[in-house]
Amino acid sequence: MLTGREKDIERLHQHLMGRSGSPSRAAAVLFQGATNGGALLQAIARGLSQDIRVVRHSLKGAVGTKEVQEILESATGGCLVLVEDLRFLVKLEAGGLEPLRLLVEGILEDNGKNAWIVSCEQSSWDYLHHHLPLEGIFPERIQVGQLTTLELRRAILERHGMSGFSLEYEEMERSFL
Repeated sequence: MLTGREKDIERLHQHLMGRSGSPSRAAAVLFQGATNGGALLQAIARGLSQDIRVVRHSLKGAVGTKEVQEILESATGGCLVLVEDLRFLVKLEAGGLEPLRLLVEGILEDNGKNAWIVSCEQSSWDYLHHHLPLEGIFPERIQVGQLTTLELRRAILERHGMSGFSLEYEEMERSFL
């Protein structure tokens, strides 16, 4: 999952731990396609200090201001707050940006007491950025595209290597037929 993204992940870890020089400890992971990146977010979170309490919010449908307030209240200091899929914070109607605006204001008011990672599909991010200055709120961003065949092969072999088993190819006997 993290294969080929080690430098980006390390930069993100430094930022989330407050070592980047930025007052913000908020970051965004932007995806291509339909995934919300939950597995990647968990992998990033596992790489941080064990002293940080992880609070995960997997959004599955339209979210209102009440739910956003609950997300903000879950950030009690010294937490890593994961918010999966920002598109569920927006409705295409009058006042439909209110939940996202509330989350953004809450992250700004947090002033680095907690670390924040949000995920969003790239085209949704582009749309949302037209309405709110998200780059200023999330100064660190990682763009994750589809894995190439080589990257996928490398990830599978690395994962297989964690099993403790090795790959061996035995010589096959030649047939006399």
